[in-house]
Amino acid sequence: MGFYLYFFSMNAGRQFFAISLSIVAFILLREKKLLLSFVFYLFAVLMHSSTIVFGAYYIIHMIEWNMALFISYSACATAASLSIGFFLRLFLFVFPRYKWMVKTSFLYEWSSNGRTSVLLALYCVTAIVLSLYWMAVSEGRFVFTIGDRRICGKRVLNKDSIAFMYELMALLVIVVVINGFHPTVILFTRLTYTLFIYILVLLSNAIDNFGKLGKYIAIVLFAPLFVFMYLQLKGNYSDVLNYTFYQLW
Repeated sequence: MGFYLYFFSMNAGRQFFAISLSIVAFILLREKKLLLSFVFYLFAVLMHSSTIVFGAYYIIHMIEWNMALFISYSACATAASLSIGFFLRLFLFVFPRYKWMVKTSFLYEWSSNGRTSVLLALYCVTAIVLSLYWMAVSEGRFVFTIGDRRICGKRVLNKDSIAFMYELMALLVIVVVINGFHPTVILFTRLTYTLFIYILVLLSNAIDNFGKLGKYIAIVLFAPLFVFMYLQLKGNYSDVLNYTFYQLW
């Protein structure tokens, strides 16, 4: 009975558990345990369908990435975002039970103002830009300077690390395209929330690489996030405060 209540309610709990399973699948794939990784990925999708977006990583992992290919891929992904009707029909073909959310191919019953999605896309872009600079410095392409000081970071990436970061960035391009160009469509944006953990991994490592300067970069980047979170709580968006024992404001 407990399992029955768990699977037919607690939607957020199931989603977070599914994300945890997808992270295990990610680690196993990095360890070249493909079959076991796919088993965990399958469990994640069965637990919560939103984790299906992680499947893109299996394709991304097989590609030999470089700067030119990544830029071309990002441009193509941006162009593909214009074909929202096609992706909507494809999504509904895979998950027909979500048809109740859609009025027509381009109008949605379930939408939001998109502020959180846009913010997520901006942090994704920041993580990608900082990581690209880190890789460019490691490959000896160029280095920014402030006065006589070179902004080159405290670590140099090896070939394997660069390949790994390209894969993460390629995965996050999906987040940028969906949340940046279609931020109000929860039908799409809720899929990308399962990839949020990879933003944290990429962004935190890129900031840490700048050493002492990274502390100032972190303050500049995350101060707006705390302000945004305060405004969200104060406005009680998504009825968050209705689930607390007391109200702060």
